[in-house]
Amino acid sequence: MPRLRDSSANADPGPGPAGNPSQATRELGKYQLLRLLARGGMGEVYLARLPGELGFEKLLVVKTIRADLAADPRFVELFAAEAKTAVALSHPNITPIYELGRADDGTLYTAMGWVDGPSLQLLGDRLRELDRPLELDAALFIVREILDGLAHAHSPGRDRQPVVHRDITPRNVLVDRSGRVQIVDFGIAKPANTEAVGAMGSAGYMAPEQARGETVDPRADVFSVGCVLYELLTRERAFTSEGVWMAPDLRSIPVQLHALLERALAIEPRARFADADQFLRALAPILAELAPVFATRDLAAILRELFPDDWQSEAGDAGGSSHTPATKLTGPVQPFATRLRSSTTPELGTDPEHALAVAVPIGVDADPATSDELTSAPGRRAGLPWSWPGAAIVGGAVAILALLAGTIGYVVARSERDPTERPPAPARADVDRPEPTPEPPPEPTDSELADGGPVAPDLPPVPQPPPTVALNLTPTDAQVTVDGTPLPGPPFVVELAGDHPRVLVIRHADHHPKTLELDPMAPPPDPMSIVLSPLAFGQLSVVAPTVAWAEVWVDGTKLGTTPLSDKPVREGRHKLQVRCTAAVCGEDRVLLDRSVQIRAGRPNKFTAHGGPA
Repeated sequence: MPRLRDSSANADPGPGPAGNPSQATRELGKYQLLRLLARGGMGEVYLARLPGELGFEKLLVVKTIRADLAADPRFVELFAAEAKTAVALSHPNITPIYELGRADDGTLYTAMGWVDGPSLQLLGDRLRELDRPLELDAALFIVREILDGLAHAHSPGRDRQPVVHRDITPRNVLVDRSGRVQIVDFGIAKPANTEAVGAMGSAGYMAPEQARGETVDPRADVFSVGCVLYELLTRERAFTSEGVWMAPDLRSIPVQLHALLERALAIEPRARFADADQFLRALAPILAELAPVFATRDLAAILRELFPDDWQSEAGDAGGSSHTPATKLTGPVQPFATRLRSSTTPELGTDPEHALAVAVPIGVDADPATSDELTSAPGRRAGLPWSWPGAAIVGGAVAILALLAGTIGYVVARSERDPTERPPAPARADVDRPEPTPEPPPEPTDSELADGGPVAPDLPPVPQPPPTVALNLTPTDAQVTVDGTPLPGPPFVVELAGDHPRVLVIRHADHHPKTLELDPMAPPPDPMSIVLSPLAFGQLSVVAPTVAWAEVWVDGTKLGTTPLSDKPVREGRHKLQVRCTAAVCGEDRVLLDRSVQIRAGRPNKFTAHGGPA
């Protein structure tokens, strides 16, 4: 999160997605951040303004990387790669990158063009809301514009290699007010034929070879564009199950497009168009037949019709509550790329029973609850007292405490009186009552008199507490057992009772265990420092050649999905399972279940065979 400073309490936020018009402008370097547009796993995206001399200003988008991630070289490398890749691409259908910079406080950011218009995802959502299809000529025009931009990226340029976007989805294609189609987010783009580290991209649009973590080329983008075209024409996903690629139903699509879509959506890369330019050339005669005169102004008119009150208000507040969806990623680096969620997928925190558990993100301080919030908490009606079985007990305890408090106050008051003050006279009933006569003490016996007086009785010795030893552990969250019994803590304090040694075992998941004996007859220094040796890690890689998105579990913990690349796992023996869910294989299946030995400081690769029945 960048450290921002207010520059104007009443700054004009300018046009753009709905937000708080009174929000103060904040500065990041030379840019004035007007409002938060979106927040993702790596950082935040702001609508910004670049002021200049004589009233000059330019609206743009600034994307920042979180401070904690900026310290990770892998994240910085990914962030910089996006800017370096996109800045070399100059095309009307590709959103430009203007700058990669670092602010005075260390915040890393990129400045890029702002597209004032909805994404294809938002456009599709609006069409589904109105139960209206997108006109065929509009769908073909949009895809032509996407292919035109990708054709530029796929072709070699001056001082640059061909580039594969690798995440073409409805969310990463925007349409501005003028009807211009723009490709955004080259966050995981790479030069063509570059080996991928794991599978990055969006489920439902990723080519099979990309999902398997194999080397990709422009044909992966061809597959993704085919998925987008199918969805624009049918309002349905071409591939609804992650990791399963079955030929989509083309019966509702004009027959002129069948051969085109079958080739673009071919499972084998060699059966597809070689690149976007070849795809575009095959689409040209169909465009001439089905959409000969459609242009950007026609697409702009459709936007105005679908969003008469402006697309921002239809989309809802795009301010601080906006979050980018999760990304399907196998590997240690989380990209900015997005994974499209199904509209029926419940969002975290919508279940009332879980609302409290997810109300405050980890690492974020919550505002204290107000009295109104407390009195309207679930399970209690405002204005009514709490009622529970222990209320009478607590009420009695409070009364006793109040009585004790009064008694103590009375004693203190008495002690502070003048010692010469005479006490008040007793009540009349006490004066008339005769005082009891105390019994005389027993007479000493002859033997006691001979020995010099009464003999005091033998008293048992006062028990002494056993010696203790405090433990200072590294790591501090290690677990301790004493003679097989868990020792509560921290702080950890061991009693050295008896004559037998106490056996201590200190364990931690990421460290070698240590066993010690403490002898009560020769106690160790107090406190006693114990340092565990950390375990080394090996790199776990798992592939399932016939299935993408199979789940990888190690010792009962899910580590990710196939293909899994270079996942750090502690050295030693572990139980490895690769599971294929019913959504992928038609039924829940276990592709691999075995005990494996992870060797430290080296790759450990395993293959899970099997697939859909």
